[in-house]
Amino acid sequence: MTPQGLNTALELYRTGTLSVGRAAQLAGCTERELREAAQTYGVAQ
Repeated sequence: MTPQGLNTALELYRTGTLSVGRAAQLAGCTERELREAAQTYGVAQ
């Protein structure tokens, strides 16, 4: 999981462009990790 990949995935997830599963795949992490990152960075779920 790269910081840039995570940022992109979180933004696409935030806007509803990607599901949590697809955003996690893009970021190279699990859905749980993506949800935790979203919470850490204040991205609404």
